Amino acid sequence: MKPLRSAVLCAALSFAPLSQADVITDWNHTALDVMKAANVAGNPWTRSLAMMHVAMSDAVNTVQGRYTRFTYSGPAARGASADAAAAAAARDMLTRLYPTYKDKIDQAYEASLKAIPASNAKTSGIALGEQASAAVFADRANDATSAPDTYRPVTTPGVWIPTALPLFPQYAQAKPWGLERADVFRPGPPPALTSALYTRDYNETKELGGVKSTKRTPEQAEAVKFWTQPNLSHAWFSAADQLSAARKLDLADSARVYALLSMGLGNGFILDWDAKFQYNAWRHLSIRQTNAALLRSVPANVAAALARRACSGHLFGTQVQNGFDRLPANVVDHFIHGEACLGDQLY
Repeated sequence: MKPLRSAVLCAALSFAPLSQADVITDWNHTALDVMKAANVAGNPWTRSLAMMHVAMSDAVNTVQGRYTRFTYSGPAARGASADAAAAAAARDMLTRLYPTYKDKIDQAYEASLKAIPASNAKTSGIALGEQASAAVFADRANDATSAPDTYRPVTTPGVWIPTALPLFPQYAQAKPWGLERADVFRPGPPPALTSALYTRDYNETKELGGVKSTKRTPEQAEAVKFWTQPNLSHAWFSAADQLSAARKLDLADSARVYALLSMGLGNGFILDWDAKFQYNAWRHLSIRQTNAALLRSVPANVAAALARRACSGHLFGTQVQNGFDRLPANVVDHFIHGEACLGDQLY
């Protein structure tokens, strides 16, 4: 349970007062505020943050040359202001993504620039930041996240049938960050419904997952509460704020941490959706609401076994909201995000 303890520590840090801030953390908070006002969450939320932070990191490293840039390939600008470049990149990206909130974004931009003395370096930095943002925006323009929804359910026992509109199904085909394809780390399929492994997992889930389970340990109960909290992605960025302050990261390091963190979370959704929609494993609501007729077409003992096993750990997930089943089961995105956020390369 070491990853859980580390994650709980990170979440705990998020409640400590932030003792240090820079243009990167300031704009991260601005982006969160804008997306909260725009009611953006989940996959698009991580995409927006990744686009903004990659643009900021590329702008900073075009000036300072500390790390390899992710997208922007313009000439080095050693005499430009890195702070101005980062602020301009963030402002340009958020304005492109959320033009309705331009006034709110511009207020934050004015505050960022106010702290930078007027100079040619400031002017050059602003131009550079806008160029970096434009390059990242163009790179992601065809990332398939806005493609038409082409998912169509297949009425076969064991296959997921949504009970409401699928949740961002385009991300199953989306372009990942830093990877050629989303399927490079695709896990194997869930076990067959009639297999011994499936039966074992069903029994384990029944014993440990029951509301009144006597087999579940206090640490396991703690794990459930942590991994099912609705604002887990926000907690990772709050933890990054505290770690950045505690380690007194300079501008280039801070920009890199937030870029890697946001790309890791973004890839978590993309790679997870790739696996979910590849295997289309059903959930319990799919069976009760849409597969009843299908189950009547097979022998009673088989139908009963399939219905019971639909609540197996392999087929149960978190995207069952208000009685609607909006995603296939099998891969749990919280665990993918946790491992991405706890990677040694970030901290």
